[in-house]
Amino acid sequence: MFSCCLASRARVLRKTLTWIEFSYYSVFRDDKW
Repeated sequence: MFSCCLASRARVLRKTLTWIEFSYYSVFRDDKW
């Protein structure tokens, strides 16, 4: 049960990191153009 909860948390964290990465990428692209 604990490992399952941990896996779910890791998945959410990875999704959040991906969103932040995409956000930064968009900002840098706008800054370049």
